[in-house]
Amino acid sequence: MLLNYLKIALRSLFKHRVYSFINILGLGVGLASVCLILLHVNFEYSYDNFQKNKDRIFKVTLERSYPTHKTYYDIIPHSFAQVMSNDFPEVEKSVRILGGGNNTTPVTIINEKEEKTTYDEKGVIWADSTFFDVFSFRLIKGEPHEVLQGANRVVLTKSIAKKYFGNSNPLGKVITSGQQEFKVSGVCEDPPENSHMKFTMIVSTASIPFLRTLNYIAFSAHTYLLLHSPSEAAELESKFPAMVKQYAASQIEQSLQTSYEDYTSAGNGYRYYLRPLTSIHLDPKNIEGKFEAGGNRTVVFILISIAVLILIIACINFMNLATARATERSKEVGVRKTLGSHKSQLIKQFLLESVVISLLSMVLAIILIAFFLPYFNELTGNHLGIDWFNSMIIPVMLIFTIFVGILAGTYPAFILSAFKPATVLKGTLVSASSSGFFRNGLVVFQFVVSIILIGGTLTVFKQLSYVQDRDLGFDKDHMLVVDKAFLLQDQVKTFRDEAAKLPGVLDCGIGSTVPGNFFFGFQFQPKGSEEVITTKAMSSNEDYDRVLSLNIIEGRGFSKDFDDSLSIIFNEATVKAFGTKNPVGSKILVNQINPPAKIPMTVIGVVKNFNFMSLKDEISPLVLVHNRSPFGFNFNFVLKLKGGKFKRPSRRFKNFGTKWPRARPCNILFWIQRLTINTNQSKHLARYLEFLPYWQSSLPA
Repeated sequence: MLLNYLKIALRSLFKHRVYSFINILGLGVGLASVCLILLHVNFEYSYDNFQKNKDRIFKVTLERSYPTHKTYYDIIPHSFAQVMSNDFPEVEKSVRILGGGNNTTPVTIINEKEEKTTYDEKGVIWADSTFFDVFSFRLIKGEPHEVLQGANRVVLTKSIAKKYFGNSNPLGKVITSGQQEFKVSGVCEDPPENSHMKFTMIVSTASIPFLRTLNYIAFSAHTYLLLHSPSEAAELESKFPAMVKQYAASQIEQSLQTSYEDYTSAGNGYRYYLRPLTSIHLDPKNIEGKFEAGGNRTVVFILISIAVLILIIACINFMNLATARATERSKEVGVRKTLGSHKSQLIKQFLLESVVISLLSMVLAIILIAFFLPYFNELTGNHLGIDWFNSMIIPVMLIFTIFVGILAGTYPAFILSAFKPATVLKGTLVSASSSGFFRNGLVVFQFVVSIILIGGTLTVFKQLSYVQDRDLGFDKDHMLVVDKAFLLQDQVKTFRDEAAKLPGVLDCGIGSTVPGNFFFGFQFQPKGSEEVITTKAMSSNEDYDRVLSLNIIEGRGFSKDFDDSLSIIFNEATVKAFGTKNPVGSKILVNQINPPAKIPMTVIGVVKNFNFMSLKDEISPLVLVHNRSPFGFNFNFVLKLKGGKFKRPSRRFKNFGTKWPRARPCNILFWIQRLTINTNQSKHLARYLEFLPYWQSSLPA
């Protein structure tokens, strides 16, 4: 009987080719869209699920309370990891990780012919020897308990090992970074795409001297805990407040020269809490210092909703097309009922036709998925793939296809099988009012959903246009940023003068960062006040505000005509937190962590608020200090260029023995023709590499 139903269904589909094509195409496109969206959703929820101890691994995160706001940090003082391991029985192991993200590190390889090759590598991290005990990244070469034991040891990922040493055994070979040599002690698999932690090599933390200094207030390390049981997380969290008071209070008092009780009563506080490993990627909180930006849970929910709506629209389209052919198929139903067919048999027949169309649609959907998946990956930034030979893929797709076929075919099957033979054969068929009302309702619903989706698309387009055209408070066009230009003060002028000679370069400035990048923490007190004000900060020279077209609305900017090493500039948000309408000329005491000291500085100007972080974030307090101040350093050169096209520069700058750090544009990609400077670049990069961990550890609390 089933075979007979199948023959009839196929004959009907071939007889009405146009109808079948429209149905298969509509349902196939809908299914392909749903499958692509669900692939992305599944990928977002799969982050860190490959870790064997995923249920027992937690990341320690800080909710830092300030008098006027709260900020969440993904990095915490490095000494707390050892405290948690020693003091709390719930903790089986802890591991600290430093570095990572988009920072690049120069790595030099010397081959057998004594030839040097230097690479700028992203994703270099420093980790404790317990790294491979806590995480399940598979070691290909080396022993988990030994590869990160001791100083100057490094574990390479498989791809980096092949890149540096080809097919030869990398164990025991030496790589150089800055002025330090590291021996390769292991090789591990590359982190999968669905890992919130990406890295290319792991250096032992024993190579970083400052980690041996007790620190309970300056944020420096990502800290993970492996608990004996996930149920102990809440009890462990309840012990953190006492831990902070026991270990951090004295350092806070020494650093800020105020009592811990006064400090907390003013609205300051530290709340450490645990985040499950698998929740890190989709954590909705805006947390600073993360390994990567992470996903958006709201967007994932929206995508799921869109997938459901697309599937509903496709099913409704199928229903409407089927019921629209009711008149054509009414005689078929009348004849078959006259010849003895039962209603249940007709329902089975029409449902089978619907399932056949659904199966053919799924075949089309598979073809569309295979064709569009690379473009979808480019759109989402993922590297999704489908293992068609996976034992579960085909059964799941078949079940899903049959479900969609039954869902889409149920209403038409019951409508068509309900026709009365006498009425149909007389040619006086009139659709039931209830049936017409329901079908019209489906059409209206289909159009409403379509309008909502189109409206949402237009809204997103307008939002993107708004973001692109919004005045950010600084000039982002025709800017070229040279990363990691960590030069000494006496070399900045040489660089600036040489860059100014280049054709197409209008102006040049240097600062510690550029809008959108990392800003360091900064704490100060108005002179004669006990109130501690916390802001973000950046350092810059006297040309920086002019190059970026920052608007100084009060006072003045940094100038060559003054000694501005102890001068400071507020943005409008800082003025509001400062609590005075005329801050220019005010004296403040800035807290220096290492060594502990209070440095007097003078407010010389106010810059108009500009978006130095994401547009999703409200503009927060920011201060600018001069590069010659105790807090200043030279990290990013910003070159303002003329409009037009520029040739891409050589990968090697004249008079440099190693590759210059990559140049990246602030907005549109422009390239300068050449850049020469008479200085030894490798020393500056070595100094930067050595300085970076200390700089991270000196961030004010």
